[in-house]
This record gives sequence, structure tokens and C-alpha cells, in this order.
Amino acid sequence: MQFILKNPAILVILIYLPQLILMFTSKRFSKNFNNTISNSKKDYLLEILTGLILAGILIYGYFSFLTNEKVYLVLGGGIYLFGIVLTYLGYFQFLFSEKYFVQEGVFRISRNPTYFFTSVAMMGICVLINSFILFLFVVLHFVFTHFIILKEEKYLERKFGKQYLNYKKM
Repeated sequence: MQFILKNPAILVILIYLPQLILMFTSKRFSKNFNNTISNSKKDYLLEILTGLILAGILIYGYFSFLTNEKVYLVLGGGIYLFGIVLTYLGYFQFLFSEKYFVQEGVFRISRNPTYFFTSVAMMGICVLINSFILFLFVVLHFVFTHFIILKEEKYLERKFGKQYLNYKKM
């Protein structure tokens, strides 16, 4: 039991759990999620590489343990909690909004709060286990995710036109 509670891989799984649940239980969420995926080989490769990096983060986290140093536990725990709470808010604001695209709440901080704050939460895990190697994995994951965001933004520009372009200027 102590292994499970101290295992950083569990913290990574908690970040992605709402997304997985919503993909399989919410028609609106899965429809919007699938609409942004292109059929090009380049986009599939990008998504596969991003998934492989995430798998690397999970594997690295599985074989790591939280540090015993209180400074890292407090700082990393705070960063992780901040990131995961805002990630969850992003998921639920998106899910329960009546609008076509959400511009309020955490979407005022970032157009892609689930991506951005997921990275923040993973940075908290880096601090919790005091790992520069995991930090490099998370940065690489963020870079690949940024390319996915750019692809999704092109889709949203086509779908919503000027309304989305004005939102991007905010």
C-alpha cells in the first residue's frame, strides 16, 4: 500500500483520468475531441510520439519514489495540486458549457487549460521526485503537445472563424 501512495505514476494517472472517463462517457466530449484529429500521417505520428513520451513519463514515474525532503514535497505538492485542480476545471467547464467554445474561467488564463495545466501538474511531479530526467520528458511532452494545439487551433479557426480569432487576441 505504501508503494502505491508514494508512486509518482499514480499522480500521472490521476491527471489523465477525467479525460479518459469523459472520452468514453460523454458524447459531446468525445465528438469534440475526435473532430480535432486529422487523418494525415504526420498528425498520427505526432499523436503517437506524444503518447510514447507520456508512456515514458509513466514508466519513469513507476520506478521512482517521492523525495523525503519536505521542501520538495511542499513545493512539488503545491505545484501538482494547482495544476491538477485547474486541469479538472478545464475539463468540466468544457463539458458543461452551453457555448460552442468556452472563453470563461480557466479558459481566460489559457486557450488550452487542460494541456497547459497538465504540464504544470507534471512539473510538480518532477519536483516531488527531484528528477531532472523526468523534467526533460515533461518538456518534450509539452513541445509535442504544443504542435497538437497548433493543429487544433487551425480546426477551431475554420469552425468558428472570426469569433475564435477574436478570442485568440484576448
